[in-house]
Amino acid sequence: MKRIPSAGPSITELEIKYVNEAIRTGWGDKMRYYIDAFEDEFSNYVGCKFCLTTSHCTDSIHLALLSLDIGPGD
Repeated sequence: MKRIPSAGPSITELEIKYVNEAIRTGWGDKMRYYIDAFEDEFSNYVGCKFCLTTSHCTDSIHLALLSLDIGPGD
């Protein structure tokens, strides 16, 4: 059987630090802190004024199709 190569996650000590910090302090007032920070950094990185995170790929694909006015039959 031929294998299809795939890449695994790249997790550094920085990501582990952020996860631990979010677990310890990420509820209440700081609940959206990491989401907002990611959206700001990502929109700056790609050169867009706005960025919207989604919980999974299905949401992302759905929003992309809506933004392109793609619907049934297309």
